[in-house]
Amino acid sequence: MNLKTKIISGYFLIILLMALFSAIAINNYTKVTGLYEEINTKYYQIVKIAQELTYRILERQASIRGFLLTGKTRYLVTYDENILPTKNLIRKAKELQQGDEKYLRIINRYEELVKDWENKIAEVKKELRQKLDYGVIDYSHYITSIAKIDMLGRSILRELKTMENQLIQTAEHDMSHKSAMALKVGGSTKRLLITVAIGSLLFGAIFGFFLSNHITTPLKKVVQAAHRISSGNFSHYIPVKRGDELGILANSFNQMVEKLEKNVHVLKESEEKYSTLVEKANDGIVIIQDMKYIFVNKKFSKITGYNVDELIDMDFFQILPSDTLEFVKKRHKERMEGKDVPSIYETRIETKSGEIKFVEVNAGLIEYKDREADLVVFRDITERKIYERDLKNLSEQLVHTQEEERKRISQELHDEVGQALSAININVEILEKEVDFSNIGVQKRFDDIKMLVEKSIDDIHRISYDLRPYLLDDFGLISTLRWHTENFQERSGIKIGLQINGEKQNLSQAIETLIYRITQEALTNVSKHAEAKRVQFLMSFHKGLIELSIKDDGRGFDIKKVLKGNNHCLRGLGLFGIRERLAFL
Repeated sequence: MNLKTKIISGYFLIILLMALFSAIAINNYTKVTGLYEEINTKYYQIVKIAQELTYRILERQASIRGFLLTGKTRYLVTYDENILPTKNLIRKAKELQQGDEKYLRIINRYEELVKDWENKIAEVKKELRQKLDYGVIDYSHYITSIAKIDMLGRSILRELKTMENQLIQTAEHDMSHKSAMALKVGGSTKRLLITVAIGSLLFGAIFGFFLSNHITTPLKKVVQAAHRISSGNFSHYIPVKRGDELGILANSFNQMVEKLEKNVHVLKESEEKYSTLVEKANDGIVIIQDMKYIFVNKKFSKITGYNVDELIDMDFFQILPSDTLEFVKKRHKERMEGKDVPSIYETRIETKSGEIKFVEVNAGLIEYKDREADLVVFRDITERKIYERDLKNLSEQLVHTQEEERKRISQELHDEVGQALSAININVEILEKEVDFSNIGVQKRFDDIKMLVEKSIDDIHRISYDLRPYLLDDFGLISTLRWHTENFQERSGIKIGLQINGEKQNLSQAIETLIYRITQEALTNVSKHAEAKRVQFLMSFHKGLIELSIKDDGRGFDIKKVLKGNNHCLRGLGLFGIRERLAFL
């Protein structure tokens, strides 16, 4: 019997025993998962449904209250938005608890109470408010009727809450019962697995002891030969005296030694080529070990101004300015601890002459001379950073100049052209009083002139505001946003919801202008391209952060494709402008 057959026979017996116990454990696991699945799908969901039903009623009550106070139908939660979801939730609850009378009795009563509240409270209050608005009843009669209805409504709501509590308590009781059953089955499974583990360990240890004695003796010769070869002695060969797998291993080892001897020679030649490549590279290449440079190429020496001898054994952090030292130390420490940190980043170094240079660092862990080390590539990007800085300053100045020019043109349009048109309109009205309008054509001509002048005044005001809203300078960002969104809704017919969260912060004029321009451009895009019916505008103030979200229900587009496109016509200057404005700040 060869070695392979012996090992397979021993472990086949272990596998049979493991399979038997595993089948029992899987059966118990299936029971446990079934119980927990029932808890999750049947009882946990019924609790969520009960809470959602109560929320729907309270939401409906709040909308009715808003309607009663204002008489505006927009405060009413519509039938589709509230009643149908409530019915669907009740139907879903019934489907979850089919055949369980204790749940169905509570759910049926809950359904009756919902109908009573809608028919006897909500609908009656709506009718009373409508009668009050149309003058059918007076205010005192309205208040008295509402008070009576509220008394009935409170009793229905109290009973609704009682039904909700009964439903939740029943579900929690069933969840507790099922969980106890699952824990009991899980406990028995745990004991079974412990028994299987201990038995497998004992049997495996005994089998392994006898098998290892049969294998380790010839393997010692292989290990001894490997030690000699690792020291550079390729002349040692293992005598082949066995016909089993270990004999095949010895023969393969001897062949490996022959190939290894050839590969070492090839490796030396490759190392010479690699050294030449590193020395001629356009980037600085270094190896850092124990926080000191142990290898640097000529390019790195040129970047730092130190010669190679000065850099070897120099502290790695010595070339870093004080304001970047902590950042680089933290990044290096995290990399050495095996954390997932970006391998490429930008920082600054200080040359021997004291000059500050910008460099792009590409760092990675390697094993050098049997020890862990850092392989770091430095690329001098000083000229590029200077160019980027100058370009950014120029772009920022252009935007600032553009806003100032917008403001100037807006003021001139409003003050000069707007006043001139107003004066024309006044003169037309004066002439209208002095002209004989027996000729119908003359009257019509005067009406056309007045209409054109008034339209021109409105257009001048609109263009002036679009160029630079005076509200932004006089009343601040929030008031301007509210006015702009309301005006957008009136002009476009697209419903817009504006929500401001958090504590308002004092912002600079540049930031307020940035937020307004982003809002203006985004809503313009919605109006032109989205074919939307509703827009949700949300601005949240956080500590040191402003979050702006503008979402519509339109047809959308592939954002990444548009922003990365080469065709600026397709790409859209609006999105590009938004991104550039953000980059300035």
